[in-house]
Amino acid sequence: MKTKLTLVVGLVLFMSSCYKAVDNYIYLQLPDKADAKVYTEDLQNYIFRYDADMGDGWYRYNCRMERTLPEGKLAVVYPASDDNTYDGTEFHLTINAVQNGNEGVYASTAALNKDGEWRIACKPAFAEVVFELKNRPAQTVVRSVTLRLLTDDTQMFHTSCNYSSAAARVTYSDNELRSALSVYGSDNIRLAVFPADFSQAAFQMEVMLDDATLTGTTHVFTIPGKRLQRNNTYNITLDFATEHPVCASYPLDTDYRMSGGVPAELGGVVFAPVNLGFDDVKAPFGATYEKAKISLPKGWRLPTEAEMQMVAGCNRSDHYTVGGSFGYWFGPTALLTPADGQNIFLPVGGMADGKPLPAAYWLNDTGKIFYLDTEHAEIRASDGVLGTVRPVKE
Repeated sequence: MKTKLTLVVGLVLFMSSCYKAVDNYIYLQLPDKADAKVYTEDLQNYIFRYDADMGDGWYRYNCRMERTLPEGKLAVVYPASDDNTYDGTEFHLTINAVQNGNEGVYASTAALNKDGEWRIACKPAFAEVVFELKNRPAQTVVRSVTLRLLTDDTQMFHTSCNYSSAAARVTYSDNELRSALSVYGSDNIRLAVFPADFSQAAFQMEVMLDDATLTGTTHVFTIPGKRLQRNNTYNITLDFATEHPVCASYPLDTDYRMSGGVPAELGGVVFAPVNLGFDDVKAPFGATYEKAKISLPKGWRLPTEAEMQMVAGCNRSDHYTVGGSFGYWFGPTALLTPADGQNIFLPVGGMADGKPLPAAYWLNDTGKIFYLDTEHAEIRASDGVLGTVRPVKE
C-alpha cells in the first residue's frame, strides 16, 4: 500500500513539474474592464481578464494558460459571451435585451507589433444612440426608457449580426429582430443598436417616470428616422417642456416591471398595453396561468365578459406582428396606431410550425374565457385550460 501511494504522489509531482502555466498579456482599448474573448489564428479561444489600467482608455488583460500566444493575428470580442463568436472570417455578434453604451459589442483583429506586444484598439460594431432628458419634471425619477421603431415588420432593430473586420461590413442574421430596445432605471440613456437604414421609419421614445408617491407617467416623443452607421454616436434631446402625449404607466407583472406601451381606452375601460408576464424576448405573447394562481398588481383586475364583448364588437385588423407577437388590433380604426390610445393589440397564443395558436384570455366571470384565433373573437367556456391575462385598470 505504501509503495502504491509513493508511486501516485511521485506521478502527481512529475506531472506538475511538466505543466508550467504562462502569463499572457495583451493591451486593449475598451470602454470598461469586463472580460474579453480572444481567438488565435488556429481559432483556439481564451478568456482574458482585466489586470491593470494603463490610462487613456487602455487596459492590460491577462490569461494564465499552458502556452504562449502564437505569432500571427488575434481576434478580440468584447464582452466575453457564448453568444459572441469568431469563425476566422466573421464575428457573430449578439446585443443583449437591455443595452447601454458599455454593453455594446466590440470586435477587432490585430497582429503582434514590432515591440512584441499585443496592442488592440477595439472598435464598436454598433451605432450608439444617446438621449439627453431636458426639463424633466421635478421630484421624478426615470423608471425606464424605450426606443421603439414605428414601421412595418419588415424593418426592425436587429439583435444579432455578422461583422467582417476585413470588409468593415455588418450583415444581419435572419429572424433576429426586435421592435424596441430598453434601458431601465437610469438617467444615463445610451443604447447600442446594430447599424441599419431606418430613414424611412420613425422612432418613438417612451420615457416612464415615477414621482415620490410611485405614481407613474409615460411621456411619448416621436423622432424622425435616421440612417445609423457603425462606430458613430447620435445625440437626441427629449424636451419635456415641449408638447407631447402623456399617460399613465402600467405594471407588466407582479414584480412591477413597467411597460413601454401607451394606454388603450375603449368604452371608458383602460386596458394594459401588454399581457401579464410579458417579456419581449422570452414571452412576447405573455405568460399563461391557471386562473386560481393569477396574481395581479395592485390596482388591476381581470376584464369582465361585457368588457371583452365590447372589444370583440370593435373593428378588427388583419393579422399583424408587433414586437414578435402575432395578433390583431381592435378599436375604432383597428390600425397600427399605438400612440393614439384608441386601439388595443391582442396577441394570439403563440406560434407553432409557422401557424398562430389560439389564445384564451381569462375573464372575471366564473368558468369563461375570451377566445381569439384567426377566425374567432368570442366568449367561451374555459374547460379548465391555461389562459393568458390582459389586465384592466380598476
